[in-house]
Amino acid sequence: MDADIPQRLLRAASELYDGVAQFGEQCVLIGGMAVGLLAVPRLTNDVDAMLVLDIDRVEPLYASLQRRGFTELYRGALDDSRLNRLLPLRHAPTGAKADLALG
Repeated sequence: MDADIPQRLLRAASELYDGVAQFGEQCVLIGGMAVGLLAVPRLTNDVDAMLVLDIDRVEPLYASLQRRGFTELYRGALDDSRLNRLLPLRHAPTGAKADLALG
């Protein structure tokens, strides 16, 4: 079913997963992309994932993701993530937006 999901989103999701794994953690896809991969394809424009992580480790995680081409979606997103436990990112090589929920 992944044929219905844009390749840029699949690449961004793969890079996000690999960056989290390189950091020594695991994440799961959530949202429209997860539904599209598991069941009926849905229109989605971003990658949503969740990771259980001690918030004190968000900066080293972000450093790992930067090596995979991710940047903050907006200036201050990394700082905001400590309060709202959501790290909004952009995968620079594809332009895809990715939201990483920090459970």
